Amino acid sequence: MEKSDRRKAVHLLCRVFLPFALAYFLSYLLRNVNAVVAPRLVQDFQLDAAQLGSLTALYFLGFAAVQMPLGACLDRFGPVRVQVPLCLLAALGAVIFSFAASSWYLMAGRLLIGVGMAAGLVAGLKTIAIWFPKDQVAVMHGTFIALGTLGAVAATAPAEWVLALVDWRGLFQSCACALLLVALSFLLLVPALPERSLSRAAHVATLSYGTLFKDPQLWRLALLSGLSIGSAWALQGLWAAAWMSDVAGFDRATLVTYLFVMSLTLSAGALGLGAAISILKRWGIGPAKILPGMVFLLIGAEFLLTARHLLPSIIPWCLVAFMSAGTVATYSITADVFDRSTLGRVNGAINLFHIGGAFLVQSAVGLILSRWEPTAPGHYPAQAYTVMLVVLIAGQAAALIWYLRPAKSSTARVAPLAEPSRT
Repeated sequence: MEKSDRRKAVHLLCRVFLPFALAYFLSYLLRNVNAVVAPRLVQDFQLDAAQLGSLTALYFLGFAAVQMPLGACLDRFGPVRVQVPLCLLAALGAVIFSFAASSWYLMAGRLLIGVGMAAGLVAGLKTIAIWFPKDQVAVMHGTFIALGTLGAVAATAPAEWVLALVDWRGLFQSCACALLLVALSFLLLVPALPERSLSRAAHVATLSYGTLFKDPQLWRLALLSGLSIGSAWALQGLWAAAWMSDVAGFDRATLVTYLFVMSLTLSAGALGLGAAISILKRWGIGPAKILPGMVFLLIGAEFLLTARHLLPSIIPWCLVAFMSAGTVATYSITADVFDRSTLGRVNGAINLFHIGGAFLVQSAVGLILSRWEPTAPGHYPAQAYTVMLVVLIAGQAAALIWYLRPAKSSTARVAPLAEPSRT
């Protein structure tokens, strides 16, 4: 029996878990790689901070635009049927981006990449909910996100190494080929879903989007998680590198090393957070209490970055990267509270806030920085970054205060966030 269980676990990991983790890996790589290729894009297309921020944020706009229908499609058709065409679309976007002759082609390619990578996270979460026992969900969430966020690691020093061999166009063409291989792996490796999963999702699911968005507890969670995690994604994906160059004065090698360490922190944080949530639950400390603690750390990190000399800057930037792993806590909350047949829609709705938050923050930061006269092409004074961080702190603090207020009665058919269901 032990041998049979081991064989089944290996089967699930290799044929079900890994293909979705690879798709999420590429999603993170393509999300964050602009932090490394940005100087080349600025040079080739003469972009200012606002244009660079908007271009990079188009990934999040495309990502967010399809989250609502995507969640319903995941519940109705299953993850594989959704992921295959989206991976092909992302590959097309990467090809267009790589052959861009103007900023308009860059924008079109970036937007298509965002749409194509939109299911990277939620399809994996849905798959875990379908195939793995509920008591393993938090650990599998952490493992899945940790493996996927290695894409953020690959978007730093490894991407820099690739750029030493080929230009940024060749890098995106390589990503397009990888996306085609991942789409093929879904078709060849992932077994068909249990019939009961699709029939239950299609016919028995009771939670509609209308009911979901009437729930005040969902809004409290979505706004706090969306603003804090979205800010961390936007900073790590682009503006951390700009801060390190403009404010700290790091050279290229030091900057890439710092981004690499941040990405390792993100991946290790996701893995450790999943295990910690499983352990802390036994002591009555659920993810609904862990998430606000992480937001406190994020606000503290941003304050330290405004002070600049209190601690070495790698410490607060690693805390920002740790907040990027906060999705483990958020999706552990939704897995506790909502029925698994509706998790595609629920997690899609939450992810809409994450991605929407990242899009708004990434664009807003560019607009704020561009209010100052550049010290050099593509570079801005330290005061501009300080104002940007203060604005983020104020928004996150407001969301945290609202989250911590006593909740009103819920209209959606969910358990209270403070006391997640144990079933």
